[in-house]
Amino acid sequence: MNPHIIFLANQFYAVAAVLGIPSLVITLLYAGYRIQLWLAPSSTASSFGKVSNPDAVLLVLEGITRAVGSLAAVWRFVEKFVFGGIAIVACVVLAIALALFFVGRGLQGHQDWARLMAGLVMTGLVLVAVLSVTSIRGPWVLLSFGVTAVGLYNLWALWRGFQI
Repeated sequence: MNPHIIFLANQFYAVAAVLGIPSLVITLLYAGYRIQLWLAPSSTASSFGKVSNPDAVLLVLEGITRAVGSLAAVWRFVEKFVFGGIAIVACVVLAIALALFFVGRGLQGHQDWARLMAGLVMTGLVLVAVLSVTSIRGPWVLLSFGVTAVGLYNLWALWRGFQI
């Protein structure tokens, strides 16, 4: 098998691992979080309502409890919203990582569909990298040049074909 294609397939595996492992961890954490919320008992009512003649200290404590409870409810809502958004992004990135993994497997198996998909991915990568070379200044431009060079090398390896 062509060593250039093996290198390209290994790049797809590496990117799939770098994207997939953290995404899988976040997805599993979110699933555990949702199960914990599902199994958690509902909040109880205030225990101050059972007192027949509350004095001023109990009324102040009840006010503080309600204020802290309201802030905690707002915090829980924001937490659910942000964590849910992160989990949605993680699921999408996990699907992309799986697709990249299967493209790498297809490249090692000499599949034409994998070569086409790798070419499309590399073309998109080169276009984004060239755009970033023209728009980024400073030391980050070296990273953009490197990504552009790797993308062009991969397109060249795909263009040469699967020679044994």
